[in-house]
Amino acid sequence: MKRLFIFNILLLLIFGVNAQETIQSRIGFSYTPGNYPPEITESVARTLENKVNQIISRSCAGASIASSAAFAIRPEITITSSDVVSTGMRGVYVTRGELTLFAVGLLDNNTYSSVRIAIEGSASNSQDAAINQMIARVNITDVRIVRFIQTAQQQIEQFFAKNTPILMQKAETLAKKGQYEQAVAVLSLIPESVDSYPTVATRISEYYTAQIDLEATAQMHEVDVLLVKKKKNEALDILTEINPLSTL
Repeated sequence: MKRLFIFNILLLLIFGVNAQETIQSRIGFSYTPGNYPPEITESVARTLENKVNQIISRSCAGASIASSAAFAIRPEITITSSDVVSTGMRGVYVTRGELTLFAVGLLDNNTYSSVRIAIEGSASNSQDAAINQMIARVNITDVRIVRFIQTAQQQIEQFFAKNTPILMQKAETLAKKGQYEQAVAVLSLIPESVDSYPTVATRISEYYTAQIDLEATAQMHEVDVLLVKKKKNEALDILTEINPLSTL
């Protein structure tokens, strides 16, 4: 996940250095699975994933790709009761439970906001269908869910606005040790909506370039060794693997 996030953030830097001008200042989220009880089958889990993605799509329209690689909504389901209610000729499966949504950081493991909602579903054919219906009935426009997303976005922005100088100093310390990839990972935590993000984006670009130059230097050394041994084809193969964004 860390590499995916770094890749996404670098795409933004490559195709639009002035990220603040092209991206809305909103925090986006992706879906990440929770720990589900045995009653949650693979089919029901897919229904839950779709529901969470609907919530994200509605609440975070226009949010950036990069932030949704760093922050996610994690659902947790608790089944409180499962009954079969007789209606005369056949029984109806009724399932009750709670859906808890957590807004989490995928790289820092922080929880920024959560909401718990009582849910209920019924079906005439199976408990699995009742659970599926229970999730399907979740209203993505529920004011509690809307407030949950807004609170999470505010908490994330406030946290990183306060801690950006500390993170930048930590990244600089790592970079001085030649640990450029780790430095990029640290700065990649900072969302684009933070006021100082243009400076952060510049640092990320610098560290990324330093990292690929470091890798390219090692590759060029290997090429030199191969050329001494007159292994030109092998040397050419390595040259074609060097990142074209390297200053070398």
